[in-house]
Amino acid sequence: MTIAIALQVHDGVVLASDSALTLTDATKSGAASILNVYNNGNKIFNLLKGVPIGAAFYGAGSIGTSSVPTLVKDLRRRFAGESPTTDKKWKLDAKRYTIEDVAKKAREFLFEEHFAPLKITATGTQFGLIVAGYSAGAQLSEVWTFEIRDGKCDVPRQVIPPGTASWYAGGEPDLVCRIANGVGTGAFQALVDGGMTAADAANHIATIQAACGTSLVEAPMPIQDAIDLAEFFVDTTATFTRFKRGAGTVGGPTESVAITKHEGFKWVRRKHYFDETLNPGAKR
Repeated sequence: MTIAIALQVHDGVVLASDSALTLTDATKSGAASILNVYNNGNKIFNLLKGVPIGAAFYGAGSIGTSSVPTLVKDLRRRFAGESPTTDKKWKLDAKRYTIEDVAKKAREFLFEEHFAPLKITATGTQFGLIVAGYSAGAQLSEVWTFEIRDGKCDVPRQVIPPGTASWYAGGEPDLVCRIANGVGTGAFQALVDGGMTAADAANHIATIQAACGTSLVEAPMPIQDAIDLAEFFVDTTATFTRFKRGAGTVGGPTESVAITKHEGFKWVRRKHYFDETLNPGAKR
């Protein structure tokens, strides 16, 4: 699948991801469904040039026959008012937009317009999008997300409110949860399968997290340290995936961006499939 990280401190929010895209066979499940893994996918985007809004996706690299990077860039054109075939409601007013509204429009575009008509019935998480940055005129950043799971998509939810120093991981967050929380993502189900009620299992997980978790994100953390931590989460997950049994579904170059109030959306680590010296002024 992938790993996509949003990490927020008072200075701003960082997005980081790997570059692995997994090709699967929808007629099979588990490891047998993985046909190939490509390590040069682009998963992080500025959703409106010159505006402090970023997005990172995880899960499927394509919706139907359209790649997700292409679709996100189509959405960016709508937000910029550069798509002549769409309603004016899509153009973002740089002085009035909210991150919540951006996330809702992204869901409408990606799920309602492109995913739902395909009537995909596969189980599990097909796709997720993290939307992060600053609402117009806001002092603090915030993080929202939505997931397409089992062919359905709930409304976007806020996973890191303004002023909260925390992290959110999408895709394959198990190792990050083990490092930061002291317990992996499969622990709850393991306790339930072992005979505990859901309530007792949740209480036991909370006890383990309190005893074994480590507070890694601090509100006063400078943005460079937040970048380093987000990239550590991605790099460590990729290394772990490399050595564990099965396909390396997290890997390739790590990419990251920092979004701050005054500097806006800034790339920190980024790859290109073309030589920038041969393509002056080229955009991705």
